Amino acid sequence: IVKYASRTKVNASARLSSPAKPMKEVKPMTKSNRTKEDVLQQGKKSPERVAFRNMKRRCYEPTFTRYNRYGGRGITVCDRWRWSFINFLEDMGPRPSPKHTINRINNDGNYEPQNCEWATQKQQAQNRCDVHRITWNGQTHSIEEWAEIVGINSRALYARIIQRNWTVERALSHRVKNPLLA
Repeated sequence: IVKYASRTKVNASARLSSPAKPMKEVKPMTKSNRTKEDVLQQGKKSPERVAFRNMKRRCYEPTFTRYNRYGGRGITVCDRWRWSFINFLEDMGPRPSPKHTINRINNDGNYEPQNCEWATQKQQAQNRCDVHRITWNGQTHSIEEWAEIVGINSRALYARIIQRNWTVERALSHRVKNPLLA
């Protein structure tokens, strides 16, 4: 018995037609063994190709749902990438994991090699134009990042700094006796 992609077939010597080729063993894709060649073999359905296509749509199709936040603001795709998925893949490489999507490091910059990276949604959430950044002791982080660093609820930290106008020093160093009130 030989297993085929869609069915199991018993080899019979009386059969005149040639049997289908047995399936090649396919290893599951992981971030450690996925290559550019693997991406190219996936064709139009690869996550990188989808990211590439949507990147261009955001910048150049006025009917695309998010056009106003990209092309409508003047964000473009560099010529090297706009006309070549191969160049895009060569510069960006395969995405590291299914949780990664394309991110512009400078939110006001264009899609180009020096301004793009693969990032998780959590990383991208910190790169939005409406994120409040705070500098304290020579370090700059978002409110959410500072909250995680110092162990304070991010909503409480936001309220302290933005709504109550506390100094950054006081907001980040003040501890309350009842953590439910923090």
